[in-house]
Amino acid sequence: MDQPGIRQLVVELKARWKQRAANAKTQILLGLTAYTLLPREQSRTMSNRKRVFLLVAALIAFRHSHLLLWPVPISPQAWTPPPAPPLTAQYHQNSLLSTTERLSLGTETPSPGAGFGPEDVALDAEGRIYTGLDDGRIMRLQADGTKPEAFSNTARPAAGTRV
Repeated sequence: MDQPGIRQLVVELKARWKQRAANAKTQILLGLTAYTLLPREQSRTMSNRKRVFLLVAALIAFRHSHLLLWPVPISPQAWTPPPAPPLTAQYHQNSLLSTTERLSLGTETPSPGAGFGPEDVALDAEGRIYTGLDDGRIMRLQADGTKPEAFSNTARPAAGTRV
């Protein structure tokens, strides 16, 4: 291309740019759209938005800053609890639970699906013991704690047992 062709192209581009700018300003004035802003005008608009936001934030911060600096009429005091009461009567130390026996549910093997529990315990009219395991099984034991058997299987954890 020769020089006059380049000049003419530059002149045409400037004319298009000015026309686009005029259209964008008209659209903005008419409220048609805000998407055709020129990059320079768009950055100026964002800058004004930022200024307004910062001004509002500064006013709010200034308004609430007195809460940090204002004297508070509270003088905290350390609290010392009274001494614990002696463990007497029903609270005295004893060894009544030292003779308890752990009942077997037949789940001593730590294999997957073996169940773990009990989550809850209930007794029926005959004194049999029912308990729910975390794998969904409801186990039943005889009144003396022997012969564990799977009474039911809910396929999900039993949340409490009621007989």
